[in-house]
Amino acid sequence: IWAEQSNGALGIMERRVQLTWVNELGALVNNENAAAQVRADAMLSLTEIAEDAQKQARSRDSSWRAHGLLIERLIQGVMASDQPLQVAPVKVPPGSPICACEWLAGRGASLACTGVGALSLSPAAASC
Repeated sequence: IWAEQSNGALGIMERRVQLTWVNELGALVNNENAAAQVRADAMLSLTEIAEDAQKQARSRDSSWRAHGLLIERLIQGVMASDQPLQVAPVKVPPGSPICACEWLAGRGASLACTGVGALSLSPAAASC
């Protein structure tokens, strides 16, 4: 959505889509319920978009120059927020990890299930 700088109605629509995209990415960066990697990817995208916005701000078309400055200022606002980023804790499902038994057995461990999510390991497993 940053490849073209069309004129007329198409340019207006491109700028509107870009603005919506930046707003949504900014909301995602600040969404404490979003996964940390998702927020990191959104932050990277905003950083890359800011670089493109600087190029737009040097456009010969005044609408694109103004738009580039607006996008750049919006992204600066997201990045310069005085509120610290809070990352939701990772939720680990109950029980043992998938394939843990096969992984340990492949390393010479003798496994015995002792209850939900609990395993008894032979001494050979202690070395892995």
